[in-house]
Amino acid sequence: MTIDVALEHEIRRLHDVEKWKRGTIAAELGVHPDVVDRVLDRGADRVLVSAPKPSLVDPYGAFIAETLKAHPRLRATRLFDMIRMRGYTKRPASSFTTDVRLTRARAATSACLRPKSTRSARSCRPAWTSAGAAMVTKS
Repeated sequence: MTIDVALEHEIRRLHDVEKWKRGTIAAELGVHPDVVDRVLDRGADRVLVSAPKPSLVDPYGAFIAETLKAHPRLRATRLFDMIRMRGYTKRPASSFTTDVRLTRARAATSACLRPKSTRSARSCRPAWTSAGAAMVTKS
């Protein structure tokens, strides 16, 4: 059995926009819950994409990336102080450290994609030392 296209759109709108549950939609529109399930499952391959929200740190993104590239071990709190001297007053340092962590993660991910230098097989072997009856590994 088919239903009207306008009813399908209303079911999808109530589910996607109004965030109603399937049973609530069925009761409100006077249709069987299986009809609601069928309409929503038919659109399961639809992708609802929202635009990413701009971060408050975005205007300082180039400065942060450049500073971390020059000084990779610089603490996020020190970087936060540097940004505040440049006019950033929006959030506390705890939120800012999350943004710095993400910036570091992106840099580390790109570093993992670079080819690594090869080490000799000798440097990869463990150094075993005998200490009485127990074996000890040097690290």
